[in-house]
Amino acid sequence: MPGKLSLSKKAKSWLPPQIAPAPPVTTTPVLVSITTIDLSTLVSPTSVLKPSENCDLTKNVSTNDKQNQDADPLSEPISKCIAFWTLYGGIFMSLSASIFFSVAFLLIKILEPHGVKSFGASLLFNLGVLLPCTVLIILNEFGPGWKNRGRVLKGIWPLGEETVLAYMLVQGLLQASSVVLRSLSLRHLSVGDMTVIVFSSPVVTTILAHFLVGEEIGIIFILIAIFTLCGVGCVTKPPIFTGAKEFDTGSLIGSAYAAGAMLTLSMKFVVTRKIKDTHFLAMTFFLGFTGTVVSLPLFLAFEDASSIIPTSEKSLFLELGLLSGFGAVASINLALKLEDAGVVALVRSCDVIAAFMLQFIFLGVVPDLLSAIGALMVWTGVLVAGIRKYLKDKQARKAETETIDRNK
Repeated sequence: MPGKLSLSKKAKSWLPPQIAPAPPVTTTPVLVSITTIDLSTLVSPTSVLKPSENCDLTKNVSTNDKQNQDADPLSEPISKCIAFWTLYGGIFMSLSASIFFSVAFLLIKILEPHGVKSFGASLLFNLGVLLPCTVLIILNEFGPGWKNRGRVLKGIWPLGEETVLAYMLVQGLLQASSVVLRSLSLRHLSVGDMTVIVFSSPVVTTILAHFLVGEEIGIIFILIAIFTLCGVGCVTKPPIFTGAKEFDTGSLIGSAYAAGAMLTLSMKFVVTRKIKDTHFLAMTFFLGFTGTVVSLPLFLAFEDASSIIPTSEKSLFLELGLLSGFGAVASINLALKLEDAGVVALVRSCDVIAAFMLQFIFLGVVPDLLSAIGALMVWTGVLVAGIRKYLKDKQARKAETETIDRNK
């Protein structure tokens, strides 16, 4: 036909295959099933907010807290106990230390007729500190739940330049010397008179801290110190007051031992301020260990080794009572960590009262007029010094708080 192109069979074979007419495609309808997923099953029912709650997250949090408190009914009493201990734990420990020290040295006085002398009594006292403390340290370090507790020997071991071990050894030597001297003084003095002299140590501690550490003291404190030392002088019973021609030898020797114990104890308190952050069990352990090392050679050298072996049930009971030494030393260390030194000194004023009461109840010893006057003077001086220290610390804390508030 004119105007129409015709291709040969050979030319048609060169055409691309896609140009060739495609065969018809038959489509089959496919049904797709969509499963509905309930998203509410993927979320905790307690976290889904209802529309009526208007997304009040505070309400949900308080509701959950209330549910937790209901689930643990002991949480509130435990919190109250912790708060009470934080406020009054230091005062309670100071009072406990006063009672334990008075009981321990009363027992040392009572053990004297049973053949237990000064060095043997000092050894028993220090063993009474060392043995219970060792058990408690082992339980703390290796007992159940030890991973959740603080380490007792932190800062002590391993040895290093910043270790407090040297301070603790010096503290232990001073404590051991104080216990030995107090035990020696009880050969010549009553428990009350010895306690009065040793109890003046807080005043002497402040004086020593002024020269050794550089703490400030004013004219008022100097007057308090003089007044307190006059009270100590009354306890020594000078001839001018008794009408005798010379000092009573026994009272003078006993007072000298007690004064030495007071000085060593005062220096011990100064050293304690350097290691205040150390665990109280570590401090107590080193005090007992050092005291045992000091008193054991003295006991073996100057006294009969069999003198501390109990010969009756009564002597055994009395010697076991010297375990109160642990309560005394641990309580005073813990009190100084929980409370200011001024408050501790105030509460420790009960030492004198407890000593006189216990010696009257168990020994029938009534203090004479000079002992009573001296005790009253020393007690008043330490009490005033403690109040002064407390007010001074309170004012310093208030000024520090105001400075922090201004900086904010």
